[in-house]
Formats: sequence, C-alpha cells, structure tokens
Amino acid sequence: MSYAENDIPDADLARARRKLNITWEDSDTEEKLRDTILDAEDWLNDKLGAEMDYSAPGQARQLFLNLLLYAWNDSKDQFEGAYKSDILTIRHQNEVKAAKEAAENA
Repeated sequence: MSYAENDIPDADLARARRKLNITWEDSDTEEKLRDTILDAEDWLNDKLGAEMDYSAPGQARQLFLNLLLYAWNDSKDQFEGAYKSDILTIRHQNEVKAAKEAAENA
C-alpha cells in the first residue's frame, strides 16, 4: 500500500497521532503530519528495498511509527543507527522474497 497525499486512511492518521501524542487538531499540524508520513514512507521503502504496507500489523509498521517519532522530533538522522538491525532484517526478508518470486517466475 502506498499513501497518496490526500488519501492517507483515517485509521493510519489516528495511529500516527497516538504514536506522536498529538491530541489537538489544527490545519498546520495536519499538513505537517501528512508530509511527515509521506516522506517517511518514501524514505523507509528505499531503506527496506520494497514498497511496504505500513498499515498492516508487524515489524514494518512498528519501524514506520518509530521513524515518524524521530522525524516529528527532528531527529531522523539518529533513526537509522538506532534501528539498523531492524532495517537490515526486513530488507533481507524482502530480498529473499523477491529472489524466490523471481525463481518461481523463471
């Protein structure tokens, strides 16, 4: 699942708000939250080597929400070091899955 700028599901926005402890509503916060989600999705998909569904429960969603927390607090530069093993684990799983699919389609 890939988010479109104005098509982020309400459930995913609510989950992000809970993770970031956003308890208020205003248009600037909403716009910043949407931008942060879109940027984080693109950045993390690149690091993980595949387009991921961050709305589904699991390790990728947990990693995505933690990335949002770092990005929201202007600390994204510290995220990769803190979660390197998780990033590499998921990337490896994606590479194995892609290789298996390629072998089956050959």
